[in-house]
Amino acid sequence: MVRDNLSNIDLGHLPSNAIWILFYGIEFVWWYARTDRYYEVAGMVASMDTPEMTITEMVFVNTIYELDSFCTSIVATQADGQIIHGRMMDFGYANHLRNIGYKAKFVRGDEEVHESTMFAGTVGVFTGMKPNAFSVSINQRTASSMKNYPEESRTERIAYNIMGILAGFEEASWLTRYALENCTDFECARSILKNTWTNSLVYFALGGTKNDEGVVISRNLLDVAHEEKLDVNNGKWFIA
Repeated sequence: MVRDNLSNIDLGHLPSNAIWILFYGIEFVWWYARTDRYYEVAGMVASMDTPEMTITEMVFVNTIYELDSFCTSIVATQADGQIIHGRMMDFGYANHLRNIGYKAKFVRGDEEVHESTMFAGTVGVFTGMKPNAFSVSINQRTASSMKNYPEESRTERIAYNIMGILAGFEEASWLTRYALENCTDFECARSILKNTWTNSLVYFALGGTKNDEGVVISRNLLDVAHEEKLDVNNGKWFIA
């Protein structure tokens, strides 16, 4: 199923056979060191009960950011002081995503933990909100957006991102889910998104509930390149 639609994703100069070898490696990393997500994905595959979807293919689906990502987010303060957070999904295959998008509520016992915009088959979070606490989204960041850094090819970006997973770094979509599941306020989420090593370059857009609680965190793999913050008193009422 997934293999048949691989042509929808630009893999640069990487042959599809090489991609699958790498994803067998990622499946092993999940099985060995990320057992929670491995068995969550394995449960989805088992429920489908079809030879057209394997665990390796489901791992592929859940690593879509590492292969092909775009997207833009905005965090803004309205005239009444309320903070709003919006994002667009400008993937080249948006029509496919519209057909499998849904709004999910994650619960622990009888308590709602967070709400997220999900795509069928994915378990990481690209866009999420914790009620009365914060909202978060991830957006593409590439080497070409960095000063004094050589522009990378698509092949290099994909290879670097996947090798980051194999090295044990956290994936961006799982980092946002971790923050949503474990934080109760804006500053906690900001600290996790700033300080946890991640496998790929990424922008984290984060919005809160209090004055000027809004930031776009420009992440390198090991540290923060830059933070753009709301500052209404100095005329910065939106960030993107």
